[in-house]
Amino acid sequence: MRTTMAEGVVTQLAVPVEIGGQLQAVLDVANRSARLFTDHDEAIVLRLAAHAATAQALGIEARPSSPQSGAAPGENRRS
Repeated sequence: MRTTMAEGVVTQLAVPVEIGGQLQAVLDVANRSARLFTDHDEAIVLRLAAHAATAQALGIEARPSSPQSGAAPGENRRS
């Protein structure tokens, strides 16, 4: 908690990322302004956590696109 305070974080929202009822990770969103998170904000973060759980369950990893490769993220290229 000290780290977040030192970074100027004043509000946080954390939601679980679960697969089959098992906790896999926690998705944490922080805000440096005093604005409270709304129910709509929570719904969005919960949806993101569900997408992260699905991707993790399928073994999908985020891959940044490389300007040299010309391939879109997630696109397989054969040489």
